Amino acid sequence: MSKPCTLLLAALLNLAAATAAEIWQEAEDFTASNWPHRSIYLQKNGGGASGGLILELFTAKKPAGADHYYASYEIEIPADGRYALWAAVSNPASGWASPIAIAVDGKVVWDDPAAMKWKSGAFGAPAPKAVLGWINPGSVELKSGKHRIDFRVTRPRRDSNSYSCFFDGFLLTTSRTVRPRANYRISNLQPEWKKLLAQSGDFRSLQFATEQKLVRALMKEKAPVEGVSDENAAMALKKLLARPLPAPMPKGSIHRIGVHGMEIPLVRKGFQDDKTGRAFELLARAGVDTLRTAELCWHRLGKDAPASFDFGNIDYQVEQAGKYGMNFMFTIGYPAAKFNKHPFHLSTFKPEHEALFREYLRLILPRYDRFAQYWEYANEVDAPKVWWRDATPQDYVRDCRILREEMDRLGIRTPVLGISATYSRSAARDKNGEGQEFTRRCLAAGLERYIDGYSLHYTWQMKEQDFVKFFRELSPGTISNKLVNSEESAFSHPSDVIKLMARDLYLHGFESVYCYLARDRMEGASLNRSGFFDIDWRPKLRLLSLAAAADAMKTRDLVRMAEPAEDVEAYLLQNNPAAPAGTPKYAVILWKNGAAEAMNPDFTPGPTLEPATVHFRDGKVVKAVDWLLDEVPFTTASPQFEITERPLVVYCDELPSWPEVTRGEWLKKHRAGTVAASEAVVPAN
Repeated sequence: MSKPCTLLLAALLNLAAATAAEIWQEAEDFTASNWPHRSIYLQKNGGGASGGLILELFTAKKPAGADHYYASYEIEIPADGRYALWAAVSNPASGWASPIAIAVDGKVVWDDPAAMKWKSGAFGAPAPKAVLGWINPGSVELKSGKHRIDFRVTRPRRDSNSYSCFFDGFLLTTSRTVRPRANYRISNLQPEWKKLLAQSGDFRSLQFATEQKLVRALMKEKAPVEGVSDENAAMALKKLLARPLPAPMPKGSIHRIGVHGMEIPLVRKGFQDDKTGRAFELLARAGVDTLRTAELCWHRLGKDAPASFDFGNIDYQVEQAGKYGMNFMFTIGYPAAKFNKHPFHLSTFKPEHEALFREYLRLILPRYDRFAQYWEYANEVDAPKVWWRDATPQDYVRDCRILREEMDRLGIRTPVLGISATYSRSAARDKNGEGQEFTRRCLAAGLERYIDGYSLHYTWQMKEQDFVKFFRELSPGTISNKLVNSEESAFSHPSDVIKLMARDLYLHGFESVYCYLARDRMEGASLNRSGFFDIDWRPKLRLLSLAAAADAMKTRDLVRMAEPAEDVEAYLLQNNPAAPAGTPKYAVILWKNGAAEAMNPDFTPGPTLEPATVHFRDGKVVKAVDWLLDEVPFTTASPQFEITERPLVVYCDELPSWPEVTRGEWLKKHRAGTVAASEAVVPAN
């Protein structure tokens, strides 16, 4: 064909495309759906997903209350005509993705996987996450007006019993000239990559804007209990700014109130510095005095040898925290992938790279030890298929030995914490060499000689008491005396922050508790809504609850536990030498049990409990404060309070005379079934 003819044909095709009737629909903007997740798919080269978001389905669970997974869309067809359907979706004709059926106005029009074979290359992310491609199962006659399109996943994929489908969006067009390529853009109705970048300013800002859009939507849908609103953010900010900045803690005192997450990907030098700087201040005003960060892990400092490390982000965190006297739990280890037993950064080094590992330690230990409350070696190593890949308990003990040797050489005495346990909460994974079995093998290999204590994750619910017991009895009289919770959260209600602090510090006797997470965010395809700040770095109600906990517990020791009414859990506390002058000598923290205690992010509140009436000593109550830091009225001469599932803090000049309930008695009486299994969080970064 001659060049003029080619140009003429191209012009005619462009004209036909320009005059075609089209509808583009983003998959995430559905009318109704039971699809479990929405995920962010953005790439710097523009090869991500349209709008940066997709629907993601990867589960072995059958859909609840339905015979298939579905996403339904109400669309407006602009003109009568025959419309071709193009959809960006995982390949229904493959073994790794589920077949799909597509219905128009309630009638299935396409359900043959072979007819839905990809007609483009894969896109969406680098392999193996390039899960999107274009399908074109056919065309359908449509009248102008409203119609409903349903995408249905009716059965698992061929390769396993899992449902697997990734869905970006679909185009209905009367054009016959569509020629898709391995890219999300198939229509002028879709956003153009260059324009998106220009609107946001840079790729990092676009990433945040995409996450912001998704988190805001999911918070409204899934987490009304969090109370995220302009009014609550303003109220929390006003209360926190009215609190004084903390005085330095006395030397040698135990830091007890910690937060995890003031680090990448939430805190990054040079991005939203004004907002994150204010967040450090508000955490300090709430009573937080220590932060957990993994920014000193080798692979975060650089992908090569220690000589090339970049300390910019960790130095920024240390600088911001230092303004308010905060120190850190530094989680360390995890060399860059090229040096590891597993070709990933969540593993440990091959023996031939021991000299480089020692060089790494000799760089970070003296540089940051003065800011350290604890050194924690690695994260959740008892979940080795996730966080300690291709490595053994002996490897872990070897690393801890080397760490101790380097600390001794440098004269560093900061406590070292080990295991950072999650799977050890039960024996369910012992047959695979994980969980408790992994931990026991570490101890048999000599771990006790090289660490000072254990860190655990998610222990506050009553059903987790055997998890704590396992570590208390693991090496009694030595390192089991020092337990720290380095990752703790509650999704049931913001006020439960007070409960988790009380149980971890006093019922279980932990030194310190680090709450998870600093700010709401997406972790992979899941919403983590347990932040003390919302996606815009505005303080949430949770931060007021943490402040109430800090006021009552940070400088007070347990005198005794009590049960002043049926199912009322009470901790009677007394000032220790670190207590500021002029503060009430005693504090009582109490609430009524019976409400759900949840670590499930999809928690929905249950019915409100019937309150119990509790009496205090006449004339001895100074004040009472609820979980929002509001004072609760009472009669001074004869103080009594209605106790509900929301914790109350009562400050006294004299403790009530309620009979003591020992920790052992409480645990025995209020025993809950121990969990059978747990899942380690798969790292999103």
